[in-house]
Amino acid sequence: MATHGPSRQGDSLLLTGLLEGQTVADAARAARMSVKTARRRLAEPAFRQALQQARQEALAAAVTRLTAATATASAGLERLAAGAGQESVQLAACRSILELALRGVELLDITERLSALEARVATPQNGRTSVLR
Repeated sequence: MATHGPSRQGDSLLLTGLLEGQTVADAARAARMSVKTARRRLAEPAFRQALQQARQEALAAAVTRLTAATATASAGLERLAAGAGQESVQLAACRSILELALRGVELLDITERLSALEARVATPQNGRTSVLR
């Protein structure tokens, strides 16, 4: 999404506002443009793609932070499961550990299977690439 003169100066502000969860009207106001202009921007494929890319980057950053905190969270659950004063807290911690471990195993399995399928599709069969692409 290239900037072309005054009509595009607020695009980055509009993107920022939308990424922060503002309504279109609030984001348009922050970008010093009309709601009508903001809606026109949202109708443009290049702007929508830029917004989607920015959302994916923000989500990836959030997931990275959450991933970094998993060891601390796991240790906290282990402490609760082993030494919480109330049995209900111990039960909840144990249940969380089991549920999260199961989800993790399932996710790893699905990821491994998907990677194998992608490799299979990418490998030419009888001199031809698979039609699944």
